[in-house]
Amino acid sequence: MENEVKEIPLVSVIMPSYNHEKYIEEAIRSVWEQTYSNVELIVLDDGSKDSSAEIIKRLEKISPIPMKVVLKENEGLCRTLNVGLELTKGKYICPLASDDKFLKNKISLLVSEYEKYKDEVGAIFSKCYAIDSNGNRIGEFAPNMKNYISKNIFEDMLLWKYVFQYSTAIFSKKCLLEVGGYNENHKFEDWDLYLRISKKFLITFKDEFVAEYRVESGNNLSQQFTSTLVDDVLNIFQENSANYPKMKSFFWNRYARAKIHLKIASWSYAARDFKNTRKWLKKVIFLNPFEYKAYDLFFRTLLGKIIIQKIKALQLKSQIENYSTKFLERTK
Repeated sequence: MENEVKEIPLVSVIMPSYNHEKYIEEAIRSVWEQTYSNVELIVLDDGSKDSSAEIIKRLEKISPIPMKVVLKENEGLCRTLNVGLELTKGKYICPLASDDKFLKNKISLLVSEYEKYKDEVGAIFSKCYAIDSNGNRIGEFAPNMKNYISKNIFEDMLLWKYVFQYSTAIFSKKCLLEVGGYNENHKFEDWDLYLRISKKFLITFKDEFVAEYRVESGNNLSQQFTSTLVDDVLNIFQENSANYPKMKSFFWNRYARAKIHLKIASWSYAARDFKNTRKWLKKVIFLNPFEYKAYDLFFRTLLGKIIIQKIKALQLKSQIENYSTKFLERTK
């Protein structure tokens, strides 16, 4: 019939939750407030030690959209996401971290974009605002990303020129299932997944703001920086670069490994571990002596150490003066 209305596809939002009692309600309500009308929400609490589970259960009772809640023991992010994926019924999947938020038109905008393509597209990503712990916008997260994206998205991501922000994504469920979902052997669920997707499907970028990413809630890499994460980065790089043709080139091989070591050094620097930063920078310079950013960062570690020492010296001097003043007052 000519007047028959085409049914809009179901979109499944997967929200892993862990110790975000301060933000979880905002995240859930941002899904409720979507302008898109066919949405289900799956919230999986991964053994939170705060009141997150109680908040989620309370919201489940008043949810205006289909909402499924899973409370489970802590198993890690990738396992949690895979459990959520198994429960989804939608054609499309949108992940959302429990401390981030969707803008109201996120799903409608990206579904509309996705419906223009055939099955060759596996994922669409967009832009997002960076917000602080109070929800205030402090700028664009990864500004001008579109200017860094080349036609070879796999190589761009392999060299960590950028990694698309998790909460801006929409995937076809078919794509996620075909690449095997999230690899539970890794910590960097997004980087590993995006690399595997880009080997089989097209990835596109929509130049629109669709989400808000909270950068001050403990979810950034510098605050989570550990030797385990470093090993994971190196393992993911090795797994995904092993069969990449350019790696057979002696010079490109060293160039690529230098880029990954430089990224690790930058995280270490952000974590104020200057000694470890210099260790990784020495590896960068050994692999690629022409990587000027390594020299700049190395100098900053030395300058940072000097500044920190001066601050500590001033604080100590202030404390000594304070104690001296109090001592003199007592002896009067």
